[in-house]
Amino acid sequence: MHSNIYNYLLKYNTSRTYFNEFYYVSQRTLCNVRRNPSLFASQIVSFIIYGLFTVLGAVNALEPLIKERAIFIHENVSGYYRVSSFYLAKLIINLPLIHIIPSIIYRIITFFLTDLRQSIEIFFLFFITNLMAKIFGSSMCYFIAASTLTLG
Repeated sequence: MHSNIYNYLLKYNTSRTYFNEFYYVSQRTLCNVRRNPSLFASQIVSFIIYGLFTVLGAVNALEPLIKERAIFIHENVSGYYRVSSFYLAKLIINLPLIHIIPSIIYRIITFFLTDLRQSIEIFFLFFITNLMAKIFGSSMCYFIAASTLTLG
């Protein structure tokens, strides 16, 4: 019985082109989105808010760099340490304190509030993806601050 179902799913009518099928499926999907505008609006709003919180979480790496900029330039010119030592030390020390611990708390809250599929694999994929985005944003802030002479 199951083999007949799978064979039926594998066979399809080739008289239609790929673009024709794509057009009709797109029209049906657009019609479904129009039928439920509140769901579409809530997804857009949650995406924007979540994106803002994620970006602002990564930008918090700039504030200590701006405050320590004069000290960093003085110590670097005096030969106390290299730029790469400063960059890697900041990144490694801030990793658990500024990135991982707040990310765990924030991601647990947002994972369950956004009503994503409730499985441990999906949660860890969500968590790792967002953590890597935050670390990348912070490391880019450190990199730009360490490689430029002025901020702004």
